[in-house]
Amino acid sequence: MRIGLIGAGNMASALARGLGQPLLVHDPQRERAEALVAQLGGEVCASNRELAERAELVFLCCKPAQLEAVAPELRGVARAVASVLAMTPLDRLEQAIGPPTALYRLMPNLPVAVGRGVIAYVPGPRAEEGPAQQLLALLARAGRVVEIEEQQLDALMALASCGPAFVARFLDELARAGARLGLAPELARELAMATAGGTVAYLEQTGLTPTELERQVATPGGATERGLAELDRLGLQEAVAAALARAAGVGVESR
Repeated sequence: MRIGLIGAGNMASALARGLGQPLLVHDPQRERAEALVAQLGGEVCASNRELAERAELVFLCCKPAQLEAVAPELRGVARAVASVLAMTPLDRLEQAIGPPTALYRLMPNLPVAVGRGVIAYVPGPRAEEGPAQQLLALLARAGRVVEIEEQQLDALMALASCGPAFVARFLDELARAGARLGLAPELARELAMATAGGTVAYLEQTGLTPTELERQVATPGGATERGLAELDRLGLQEAVAAALARAAGVGVESR
């Protein structure tokens, strides 16, 4: 299947690396498109129209504000469009692009670049008439694909799309705290990352829930239990809940 990519920014590039195949690419900043093609193979197209005519599936990765400018180049030409535009519902895509194009809405997160991402998948108008199964197979290369209702996207965005930044912030603070206790800063960062990666791998291989693992590690009266008590006292649960609610609220407010 010939794949086209409109936009070559951070998320578009991450998704392209996760798919791992040559692409047709167009971006207003031609050097970004050229850099992506140099890495993955494929061809830089002179226009969105050319890309839409040649591709069997178009990943729409431009900025949401650019939809009205890009859509006329796709209308009546693109066979299938998978949009990763944030805060841009399917009904707006349908109004902008319309039939006969098969439409899909996606929400990937940054780890798709290394094949460990989460990708929300929402089939839209004419989805089953288009390359739905081929699209799902492609996305599976980049991580876990979750089919959900469109109204669930704000919650998924807050957890999975914003989540890498939240996890990175916690790891950064974990490393900083380790450095304040006397570890070399670089070593503290390495240990924080290794601990996080090992914990996730352990959970995946054992099938334990995070709560069960916490109970295994936190022996009564031990150091871990005391540390967890401080996290509770300072409001970790409330802080995490508030962060996700605020992030999800951005999507709600935009509608």
